[in-house]
Amino acid sequence: MPFHRSVRVRALLAGAATAGALTAVGAPGATAVQVPVNARPHGDIVATDPGLRFTGRWDRHHGAGGDEAATVNSGSAVSLRFTGDDLTALLDVSTVTVAPQIWVTVDNGPRGLVTADRAEIDLTPQRLRPGAHTVRIDVKDTDQVTNRWVPPLQSAVVLRGFRLADGARLLPPPRPEPLSMAFYGDSITEGIRALGMPLTPDGADGTRTYAALTARAFGAGLTQVGFGKQGVMRPGVGNVPSAPESFGYDFQGVPAQGGPQPDVVVLLQGSNDSQVTDEEFAPAYLAYLRQVRASAPHAWILAMEPLIGRHALPIHDDVTALGDPRIAYVSTDGWLDRTSTADYTDTVHPTVAGHLTVAEHLVPIVRDITGLTVRSAPVQVTAPPVTAAAGHPVTVPVAVHINRLWAARRPARGRVVVTPPAGFTTPRTSMPFTAGPDGRTDVTVLLRGTLTDGATGAGGEVRILVDGQTETLPVPLTVVADSRS
Repeated sequence: MPFHRSVRVRALLAGAATAGALTAVGAPGATAVQVPVNARPHGDIVATDPGLRFTGRWDRHHGAGGDEAATVNSGSAVSLRFTGDDLTALLDVSTVTVAPQIWVTVDNGPRGLVTADRAEIDLTPQRLRPGAHTVRIDVKDTDQVTNRWVPPLQSAVVLRGFRLADGARLLPPPRPEPLSMAFYGDSITEGIRALGMPLTPDGADGTRTYAALTARAFGAGLTQVGFGKQGVMRPGVGNVPSAPESFGYDFQGVPAQGGPQPDVVVLLQGSNDSQVTDEEFAPAYLAYLRQVRASAPHAWILAMEPLIGRHALPIHDDVTALGDPRIAYVSTDGWLDRTSTADYTDTVHPTVAGHLTVAEHLVPIVRDITGLTVRSAPVQVTAPPVTAAAGHPVTVPVAVHINRLWAARRPARGRVVVTPPAGFTTPRTSMPFTAGPDGRTDVTVLLRGTLTDGATGAGGEVRILVDGQTETLPVPLTVVADSRS
């Protein structure tokens, strides 16, 4: 397909990507302090700079000069701290034919969606206030069917570095998480069709998968490796080989390097091995388990039953046969309903809500098996519609109900970010919240304005940021015309 050299900035609205602007630059969380700088014109930071913090699978010595960083995996991330009022990402798109999508977060504000299809992307179109700032880029997804295994890669995030503003400087990197978790799987782990039917990055989001949610629950750094169509005995699409053949590699010819040894490894493989019997699958999966154990000799390994139940018995029996006290089988029977459009987009790939349900089941299992502490939890948000008389100025309160979905060590803290309906304003577009011991809290949003005479209603949205990293899907914020007026 054609390659368009343009940057598209989007915001996620009601579970779908719609046109918008990269928002909340310089949002709450920016540190307004005086920091000494090393003055230099347009300071370019190369991707190999130790001041950048990478998580997930990255080739840190990519390119002819070995000074680029490349990833083909959704869920991979890079973050940095810096001074100055501007930051530009520098990408190598010379071989890219289908551009990936990335999430950009500035100072723990709402995420902005960017298609990484040009060599330079301004990450801060709204200039930042003075002080120290943090930017994080998360890979939403690359294109699963385009070559992303055999260099030169045609769908990958290839980072050359960053450009700082005049007189700005790179600060010490954000602290790494104290725990590391790795998830290996197929298109489900990649996040394919979590957002909708497109098999392209438009329909995928690796940051909203069960893997990402589970890692966040434990405050863990995440390595997320999912490849569409891949199985233990079957290659994936995009020139990706089978799970055992691709294991331990960033892509062809590039062994995975750097990063901490995982404390926990979760495997979700077998769904795509429909061409073989249980008897044929069993020895291949057993060898795969041994391969994973050899790479992570001290980790907990959780072998999940595929969500559709395929090859559940041989996976269970292989785990039993190994007799390793730190390898456990996880039954997923009954977690999701394949006939439910709430759980599945297409009877195979979970929706965002389906991934959340999987995480709700998986998190306490990981906790009980490993003894690790659950540190944070996503929240469920509702905002019932309110009524107002059309054609008259009104002030109406909207109760935003926030419910933490599972028990965690600390209260859920975050911010409610409001986009008012057309014709209305709100005194505060960003409000903090804390969900107490019961995991529940309400935040009242005041809307002031006029519903157009003759209109049936007007809609905005509410987004919730949790623990500075987890953003819920937006929920509608609706004013409905009072039929009695």
